[in-house]
Amino acid sequence: MFTWKPTVILCDIGMPQEDGYDFIRQLREREINTGSQIPAIAVTAFTREEDKLKAIASGYQIHFSKPIEPTQLAAVVASLVEKIK
Repeated sequence: MFTWKPTVILCDIGMPQEDGYDFIRQLREREINTGSQIPAIAVTAFTREEDKLKAIASGYQIHFSKPIEPTQLAAVVASLVEKIK
């Protein structure tokens, strides 16, 4: 069992072997026992509204389409961190 817990997760949806949707669903299932939830951002080339809704329904708080503007990403990460303080 890991004792380290990330503050925010930034995850690409298109990963080999297991996609980001499966990843976040598994993580959210594990978090049920802890009572806490790590904020997560989905990053993807899929830009349709349905893709955004799927990411949010899977357990991400934010959906970002590639390419990502670094300053915008930094602001969103900062806002998620601020919410958990």
